[in-house]
Amino acid sequence: MVPSTDPAERPLRGLSLRQKTLLAFVLVALAPFGLAAALLSRSYGDIVRESEERMQLLAVREVAASLGRHVAQVELDARAVANAFALVSDTDRKEEEVLGAVRAVLSARPTLDGVRLEIPTEKVDLPFVKAGHDASSLPSSDAELRAAADARGHALVVRDARRGTVVVRVPLPASSPPAYVTAPLWLGPVEQDLIEAAERNEAYDRDTQVLVVDEGLRVVASLHHDTLAPGADARGLAIWKLLGRGSAEGDVAGGPSFAAAGLFDDGGTPRFGTLQVVPESGFRIAVSRPEAVALRAYHQARWTLLAIGGAGLLVAALLAMVAAGRVSRPVLALAAQARRIGRRVWPPPTEVAERADELGQLGRSLDRMASDLRAGEAQIVKEAELRTDLSRFLGQELVESIVRGEHSLELGGTRREVTVVFADVVAFTPLAETQPPEASVAMLNELFTILSEVVFRHGGTVDKFVGDSVMAVFGAPLPAEDHAARGLAAATEMISFVESAADDWRERFGVEVRLGIGVNSGEVLVGNIGSKKRMEYTVIGDAVNVAARLEALAAPNQILVGDRTRQLVPERSDLRAVGARALAGKKDPIAVHEVALDG
Repeated sequence: MVPSTDPAERPLRGLSLRQKTLLAFVLVALAPFGLAAALLSRSYGDIVRESEERMQLLAVREVAASLGRHVAQVELDARAVANAFALVSDTDRKEEEVLGAVRAVLSARPTLDGVRLEIPTEKVDLPFVKAGHDASSLPSSDAELRAAADARGHALVVRDARRGTVVVRVPLPASSPPAYVTAPLWLGPVEQDLIEAAERNEAYDRDTQVLVVDEGLRVVASLHHDTLAPGADARGLAIWKLLGRGSAEGDVAGGPSFAAAGLFDDGGTPRFGTLQVVPESGFRIAVSRPEAVALRAYHQARWTLLAIGGAGLLVAALLAMVAAGRVSRPVLALAAQARRIGRRVWPPPTEVAERADELGQLGRSLDRMASDLRAGEAQIVKEAELRTDLSRFLGQELVESIVRGEHSLELGGTRREVTVVFADVVAFTPLAETQPPEASVAMLNELFTILSEVVFRHGGTVDKFVGDSVMAVFGAPLPAEDHAARGLAAATEMISFVESAADDWRERFGVEVRLGIGVNSGEVLVGNIGSKKRMEYTVIGDAVNVAARLEALAAPNQILVGDRTRQLVPERSDLRAVGARALAGKKDPIAVHEVALDG
């Protein structure tokens, strides 16, 4: 008995039928629980992920709001200075009074250490600083910032990780030259806001990393990033890969934003992160936690489900052991019955066949199978004996046709149009005279073996071997409408084979082997010829004689074709006429054609 090669069956080969039945019961019992556990685990995992994402997004928005409030306060204070300048400029006060009024407003604004008043068209550039501060640290505006302030009333740009610039336009009449107040935006308080938020909110635990960077990914502020100080380059962090997964959201800290969340690999440690991009300022705010911490509740629930499943497995195994014994006994009896049948020991009917359930049906089927196999085996023996006897005299195709009952063994035949091919070894007599008989027979056996395979490949039948010739028939015993095309194809392949093997035969036998082939089509008598005790399946008719005469006329490596064969293959362009030839036994000459061979 050949063992199964199915990889899925290999782990089960060492188990008994009782063990396999027990395993099947356990698996069936666990299937509903496993499905429910998988669905619950997946749903709960989605809930935990959404909760973590929501918590991180709230943290991001809190940082963004804090940053937005700081920026808005600086902008508000700068606008107050601009309004003061516009207010006193509309009066006839002296320049000293105007500048004093601006300084008075500046001194009351805690977020500003100083401002710069610029009127580009008048080439006015006046710095205002509080006592103890240096005017050289005040930023200046440029044309791009002033254009943005003209369009929106204010403009913001981050100069580096610690400082930015806010520009507001002074609200002067249209007839006055445009004036601007430029103020520094110090980003240091952002980090202090992060520290204070961590003290207020338990969500900012030690595992939670918060990072604020500018548009060039330089650190503005960080929390629990021990290696990233303000001003450090944060471009190498893996969390920025989340930018490709984000989508536009609503307003955050007063402007449109871009948010993304998900898992990323941080040097081999999976982390769950959320980041926010505020296009107006270019700030990026990132919050992340280790995946094991962020999804801790999900992992704990999964282990709880596994524990419940283990307990369920134990209960199911105990119950299944009882059921397995009741099922396995009749199955084992049927297996023993099948083994006896496999050894060709025809047993009496099994007791399981008396049951009324499905196992009883299986038992009765086994009994019927044994009876059918016994009868079939007897028939196989009979057919084998018949094939052995017939194959001594007839070709394999004819033997199979007789065994199948498709061909009668009675003497006689039927008329049918076929194509006959004669192939002869040209100049074989000198070969036989110069070589030992064993060498001649060995060469002929090689030749006839290959020629027979060529005939079979094209659907023909080898009728007989006559000396150094082989006779093949196409279209009998099995009819074939394209018998002429098959015959010509086989003849051409025979020539090609002999040419390819000629060098080898010349080296081994010392002779030049070439074929002369005759091909002809026509109506013949196909059937069993002979006596009741000795008969031969063959074809008889004038078409056979013509094919034999054409083979006798053929030169080495030449295929001569009868006119009827040419008529049956009008598509063959390689047939050329060689004229009418007189053949032995024929009163009138017949038209002969030749296959034009390459080379």
